[in-house]
Amino acid sequence: MEDDTYRFGEFSMSPRERRLFRNGESVLLPPKAFDAMYLLVRSHGNLISRAEMFSALWPGVHVEEANLTNSSCSCERCWATMQFRLFPNLGIDLLCP
Repeated sequence: MEDDTYRFGEFSMSPRERRLFRNGESVLLPPKAFDAMYLLVRSHGNLISRAEMFSALWPGVHVEEANLTNSSCSCERCWATMQFRLFPNLGIDLLCP
């Protein structure tokens, strides 16, 4: 993982420490939810397909669609203030300010 801290809107993310902050306050995320958020943050401006998310979050493992949904739901308290572009049947893109 990279050592850089990512800043986007009211959030900052430290991949090295695996920590997410909102206005300086720590936001607790389950490990896979953090990984999903990190993937979207470091790929901002690029469309991430469901297949790419599965491959990045569960490499070499067959998982059900519900696993991705559960990871996404864990991020909802953060995602409510972020902007995304959703492309039905294609993927998702995080629009970082």
